[in-house]
Amino acid sequence: MILENKRKIQKIHICPTCPDCTPRAEEEPVQNSEPAQPQPVIAHSAHQEPPKLSKDLSRVLEEESEDKENRKVEEETFENSKDTVEDLEAANTMGRSRRRILAEKTGPSKNENLNPRDTVENMEDDGIGTRPQRSKRSELATKESEQKENPMNSAQSSKINSKRGGPKVKKAKIVPHLICCTETTNLQFNTSNRKCLADQDCRIKALEPYMVEKKIQGSIEINYCLECFSKATDLDKKKWKRMINVNEKMEKVLSCQKCQMLWHEQCSFYYEDPEGFICRSCDSEGYQTVLSDRSRTKDSDFMESKLNEFLNSELGGDSQKLSVRIVRARSDVDTVDLAPGMFSKEFLKKYKDKVQRSVRTIFVFQRQRGIDQLFFIIFTSEYPNHGDGSSWFVLDYLDSVQHFQPHRFKTEVYNEIVLTYFDWMRRTGFLNGYIWVDPPQPGDDYLLNIHPPQQKYPGPERLQNWYLNVLAKGRDQRGLVKDFRDFGAQKKLRKFKKPTDLPFFHASLWTNLMSLYSDDMMDKKTPKTKFWNVMAPEFKGHVKDNIFIELVEPEESEKTQEDRRSRKTPDCLSDGSEFLYTLQEHDFEFGDARRALYASVGVVRMIESELF
Repeated sequence: MILENKRKIQKIHICPTCPDCTPRAEEEPVQNSEPAQPQPVIAHSAHQEPPKLSKDLSRVLEEESEDKENRKVEEETFENSKDTVEDLEAANTMGRSRRRILAEKTGPSKNENLNPRDTVENMEDDGIGTRPQRSKRSELATKESEQKENPMNSAQSSKINSKRGGPKVKKAKIVPHLICCTETTNLQFNTSNRKCLADQDCRIKALEPYMVEKKIQGSIEINYCLECFSKATDLDKKKWKRMINVNEKMEKVLSCQKCQMLWHEQCSFYYEDPEGFICRSCDSEGYQTVLSDRSRTKDSDFMESKLNEFLNSELGGDSQKLSVRIVRARSDVDTVDLAPGMFSKEFLKKYKDKVQRSVRTIFVFQRQRGIDQLFFIIFTSEYPNHGDGSSWFVLDYLDSVQHFQPHRFKTEVYNEIVLTYFDWMRRTGFLNGYIWVDPPQPGDDYLLNIHPPQQKYPGPERLQNWYLNVLAKGRDQRGLVKDFRDFGAQKKLRKFKKPTDLPFFHASLWTNLMSLYSDDMMDKKTPKTKFWNVMAPEFKGHVKDNIFIELVEPEESEKTQEDRRSRKTPDCLSDGSEFLYTLQEHDFEFGDARRALYASVGVVRMIESELF
């Protein structure tokens, strides 16, 4: 420790315009200078006559003169005393004031209470509470000036001065305020499209009005846009009310139980009861913002390794780590529930009583600022020994948000995620794949709740081309894809002639269409022989939007098996609709970076708490 000598520095106030106070630089000879002009006299305190003293000040001066005489007598007595340096040092060591030493040697003086040699430090060393000694004149003058400036000062100063230790400054009261970011406290959550009941393609966009039943049955709202509601003739319109498609929920502001500072809930990464909130500044070790190793699986390790190898080859040391977590669950389906009613026997004969099905959810994260940011997700269905003995995989849902960094590499990374999944599937014996290209409408959310406002929604043609480019890359550059065809080419190759020849997957295009037309024909008592003719327009309308894939058979050394560990898999992680609903219920949004990080950590908690 370095000790510094403390010195009192007397502040000198200089009048900037007064020649008596302004320090002059060394004069330099000036040639051809003009004669000095007479300067106006400036009023200055040094030239003013001293003010007349009041009666109170005169009396104080007389008392101070007496005090000076008394102090002079005490000093002479002290000098003549037999105190030694050792006595003084010993006294200081024991905490005795100089005045007390004098009192012990010579006895008390008459004006002991006014002795200016006693300091606050000495008195406090003796354990005696005191005030710092000031001359009565200075106290009175200061008090008069303070009262002129603010008459309330005298009342306030009496409260501030304590009985011990002299005047003390009150400790500033900490005012709780937001310390997490620069946003305001009133932050409202966002909303996405609502579906209109009248038309499956009709949407109620954010901030638009719509109609809803006054008494909602159950938890699912039945919504109509204003245009469709006005055209409806079978509704009792008195039982409906007008609403605005807006999310009225506000983001919570949490108060730390230790420091009392305020945090936005979605800045805090806190997901428990707000009453027990302790912020990251007070408890940095109590927060988990990254995935743990316990949620790893064999397929996730494979995909994660492949993706990071690709990213490092493209970006080198500048790349941020990618993490993959995969959730799998068995989800067999009764054949009669999938098959069109008119052809139940035919489908039971081909697929037996149950269609074997497992679902796989692939989460891809990137480490950003010490947090695992979710930016890509795939929901797939896989059908081993499907009908004729072949095994199929189906890409049910695929969704992304533009939070991958650097942004310019996002397309290549997205392509690589899909191709790496294909690589794993062929290694485990799934050589046939199927994709129904069905893009969402602008404002819809497939899997990830609330997309960034600047993110564009691809149309059908653009999304079809995206998949075709991925498959072409897998075939021509990576050697993973053997061939791929759209529905028109597949129909010619396989020569579809009956319903059981069509792709038969859970909640997929042709399964839905066959059930829809079959029910309609049964209601109208249309014979089964007309079914193919009724379906013909759909064949022409869906030539391009569903794609069939054949993968390259792996080498013997490439073959592997799935991780068969038994794990709990809740619907919120294995079903796309349930997953989106869970995100909406917990206000997990991906529209901006701040909320996307909070939502990502929420998904991390879902994965690791629900599975184990």
